[in-house]
Amino acid sequence: MLGAGFAVVGLIWLSAKPSVVDAATSDPATTDAARRLAPQPDQAAERDRELQTFLDGLQRLRANDESVLPALRACAERLCAEHDRCDVRDVLRYYAAQSPADRAHGLDEERRWTELWDQVRRARSDDVQPEEWKLARAPILDELAAMIARNVDGPDCVSAARALSLRARLMIERADGDHELEREEFDELLASVERDVVSALALFERAGQLKPRLEPLWIQCRIRAARGEDRAASASLHECLALARHLANEDFQEHALSGLIRLAHEAGDLEEIERLLRELSRFRRPSESWLLVKRQADLLLQRDYPGEAARFLERFPPTDPTDRREWHVMLGSARLRSGDLTAARKAYLTNVELPWPADVKLVMASVHLRQGDARAAVQLLEDLGDLPPDQRRRASELLGAARVRL
Repeated sequence: MLGAGFAVVGLIWLSAKPSVVDAATSDPATTDAARRLAPQPDQAAERDRELQTFLDGLQRLRANDESVLPALRACAERLCAEHDRCDVRDVLRYYAAQSPADRAHGLDEERRWTELWDQVRRARSDDVQPEEWKLARAPILDELAAMIARNVDGPDCVSAARALSLRARLMIERADGDHELEREEFDELLASVERDVVSALALFERAGQLKPRLEPLWIQCRIRAARGEDRAASASLHECLALARHLANEDFQEHALSGLIRLAHEAGDLEEIERLLRELSRFRRPSESWLLVKRQADLLLQRDYPGEAARFLERFPPTDPTDRREWHVMLGSARLRSGDLTAARKAYLTNVELPWPADVKLVMASVHLRQGDARAAVQLLEDLGDLPPDQRRRASELLGAARVRL
C-alpha cells in the first residue's frame, strides 16, 4: 500500500484548498511584472464596477431578459478595450446564442451545482471525520456524475464543466488523504482525475469562460506533482500563476507561488525561494498568510538563523487549528536549534491534544534525552510504527542511547 511518505512527496504540499472560482471579481494583481500593466487603484475600481455591471446584466440575460443585450455588448467592449478582459465578449456571445429554454435549464443546473458545493463546504467547516465524509461524499459524486451526463453535450455545458472540476477536486483530495490505496489504484485515480481536468478545461473554453479554468489548472499541477513530474508541475504552476495574475485573483496567485516555492525548496534554490517570497509579500501580509510566515521562517532556518526564525514565528501565530499545530512544530524546531530546550519542549508539548507525526516524536525524544529524561524518550520511540529508512536509523540511535542511560 502507498504510505504517507509517498503522499508527502507527491500531493500534500499542493493540497491547499482554494475557494470555489466563479465569475466574481477579485482584487488586482500586484507582482512586479503585473504592476507595470496592472491598473492603478482608480482604474482597478472602475474595472471592478464594469465587471459587476456586466455580471448583473448577464444574470438578467440568463433569466431571459434580452432587453439588456445592447447595454451588455457595450459593457463587454469597454472591458475588452480598457481593461484587457476580452473574455467577457466570448461569455456574452455564448449565452446570447442560447434559446430561452436552454438558458433556464442552465440556471437550474447551476443552482443545483451550488447546493452540492455548499454540502462540500459545510462538511469541511463542520470538521467531519474521514469515515463520515467518505459516506457523505458518495451521493455527492453520484449527483455530479448525473449532472455531467445531462449537460456535457448540451447547449449549456458550464454546469458539466463545474461538476467535472468539483469531482476532480474531491478525487485529488482522496488521493492525498487515502494512504490505503494500492499503487495501481492510486495511478488509476490520478488518470481519472486527469481526464476530468482535461474535459473541464475544454468545456470552459467552449463556453468562453476564463476564470473558472483556474481550479482545473491548479488540480493539474497537483496531478503532475503526485507523479513526481517536477518540470511539468512547474509549467502548470506558471500557467496557473499567469492566468491568476491576468484575472487579478490573489488566492490562486498564492497557491501557485506556494507550489513554486516548494519546488525551489526541494531543489535547494534559496535565492529562488527569496524571490518568490518577495513576490508573495507584495500582495499578502504575514498576518494574513500562514504560507508566507512558514516559508520565511523555513528560509531563516535554512540560512542557520534559528533565533530570528523563532522570533518571526512568535510574531505571527496562525488562527487555523491545523496551521497552529504546524506553527508549534516549527517554533519548537527553531527553539531547539537555537539551544533553548525548555522553550522547544513547551512548543512541542502544546500539541499533546493531537497525535504527533513520527518526525516530531523523534525530535521530542532528542529533547528528552538532552534534558536527561531517558524514560520519556523510550516511551516515545517504542510507539513509532513503520518509518522510512532514514527515520528508522535515527530512531534506533536514539533508542539505543536512551536504554544505555537507563
